[in-house]
Parts: sequence; C-alpha cells; structure tokens
Amino acid sequence: MKRASLGPVLVLLAALATAGCTAGSGAAVATRTARAVASGLAAPARCPVTRPLPHVAPPAQIVPVASGVPLPVPYIHGWYGNAALWIGVPAHGILPAYPDSPSGGRWGTKFPWWRVMPGTLTITARRLDGPSAGFHGEVPAGYGDAGFTPSGLVWPAPGCWQVTGTVAGRSLTFVTVVTFVKQS
Repeated sequence: MKRASLGPVLVLLAALATAGCTAGSGAAVATRTARAVASGLAAPARCPVTRPLPHVAPPAQIVPVASGVPLPVPYIHGWYGNAALWIGVPAHGILPAYPDSPSGGRWGTKFPWWRVMPGTLTITARRLDGPSAGFHGEVPAGYGDAGFTPSGLVWPAPGCWQVTGTVAGRSLTFVTVVTFVKQS
C-alpha cells in the first residue's frame, strides 16, 4: 500500500486549529494525524467509503486552495462535491478522531467544507455498522455566507459513518471509516 504524503500542513490546518473545534493544537493534531495516515490504515471492504471524483476540479472559489498543491490537511486526499458543497475526501477512506480532553470523554475530527451556495451549514451523520446516537456536528460562526467552513465532528464510536452536510436545502453525503487515534 502506498503511504500518504504528509504535504504542507499550512493554511487549512491553521484555520481548523483556530476555528473553535475540538482535538488539540494544530501541530499536535498534524503529527498524530500524519502517524495514523502513514501507518497504512485502510477502510474495511464492508464500508462503502466515498472516493474522490476522478478528473473533476472543484469550483473556482476553491481553486486557490487546491491549485496543484497537495491538500494541506494530512488526512484529506482528493475532491468530492456538487453544486452546493465540496469536501476533501479522507485518505484511504479513513477519518481520524482524537480525544478532545485528557480524559478522552469525547472524540472529534476537525473537518473542512466549502460552501459553493450561500447559507448556514448543518451536519448530520449516521453509523452504518452500529448505533449512531450521540453524533453531533459543530459549525462555528464567522466564516461568511459561502466559502471555507471548518467544522468539528464529534463521534460517539468508531466505525463506518455516513455524513451529510446541508446548505440552502442542498446536501452532500459521504461515507468514511472513523477511527479513534489516541494521543501519544
């Protein structure tokens, strides 16, 4: 299996680290995420993870972020979207989650969305391989009506998850394997 390139952890990770989402400092998250992705994790075959759209460029609003540069979040690889929303697809179908406190009571993932259509982003999720009660999406205010929007995805359990973002009555759904990564 090809190991994921860590690429530059720049603009997007910095924005996510300061967005009011859970999971620790930007540098610490980047290091733990890089280890998890580089460890060769792969989604189980029974989880129909979403893959990037081949040969499809994101809309012009996203191009400055994506113009030939690897996505600046180590667990994101490739693009998936529609007329309302775009996401960076989790590498190998794996989305890492980290404890947001030393006690590890909640597990969270900082996750970027790009709103093509103006409106408020809401996020829901359901687990495809077990109970899903307890998920919630945190979307901070202050990112304007469209464009980049960071989020915090809070998971009650690891597993195969279907995540849906909705803006202006239009939705984008993707499937990923959420794995809990302990702090070192």
